[in-house]
Amino acid sequence: MIAVLDRLFRRLAGSSTAPWRPYIPFPPRSWVPDIVMLALLIAITAALVEPTLLVRQDVAVRDFFAENTPTWAWWVYRTIVWTGQGGILGGASLAVAGLVSYRFSTVRPLVAWVGGYILMGFLAPFKWATDRPAPRCGLDGPEPGRCGESMPYVDPDHATLFQDLFPANSYPSGHALNTIVWCGMIVFCAGPLLKPWLRKAIVLVPPVTATIGMLGLNYHWFWDIPAGMLMGGIILRLVQRVPWTRLPLPPLMEPERKYL
Repeated sequence: MIAVLDRLFRRLAGSSTAPWRPYIPFPPRSWVPDIVMLALLIAITAALVEPTLLVRQDVAVRDFFAENTPTWAWWVYRTIVWTGQGGILGGASLAVAGLVSYRFSTVRPLVAWVGGYILMGFLAPFKWATDRPAPRCGLDGPEPGRCGESMPYVDPDHATLFQDLFPANSYPSGHALNTIVWCGMIVFCAGPLLKPWLRKAIVLVPPVTATIGMLGLNYHWFWDIPAGMLMGGIILRLVQRVPWTRLPLPPLMEPERKYL
């Protein structure tokens, strides 16, 4: 991931007199995909309220990794899980937006980044409302309602949503959402400057590596991850719908070349 970002920043160096255009390989002309993603997110959420098959699958995956993770694998998971860390991806996407703004002498990529950041704010209330305990949460905490760090892990009856346990806020996965939104924003802002293989690597590699790391470390239940990706896809498509190149800017930002 670091090598990919290094190539990206090198490619963004310089300046251009051409107007900036966001890169949207599949323009969201229809709301059908958004509705489908929202319906799937609602369906997954509803299936996690009770100890259904999805919850039992989550517990089975958690137990598998808990029982089959040698020390060397733990370090691998610990390393690759950073590819979904919000501070790293958010900071990288902000840096890319800033470099693109400088290259094309326009604040619009930065304005688009701020729009994505604002939409990301809906994640925290959703996590608080669903209140799902983390898969590494044990029931032998020092006080009622507080999870300990040792076995026994929570069972299917306690791995559902709306549990009065702490720590919670596992659903949906913020790491998964970060990989979709922030990696998508990198390609959105700088896509025309990148080679096709680099665009694909930025979009595809972090979701895969972060997923493996999250499951291996018991950071998230399995079904937390597709839920986070679905929410991220909805947010990214909302950002892509805004006509950033034609959006009126405050007088302070016009003319743009005065500031960049």
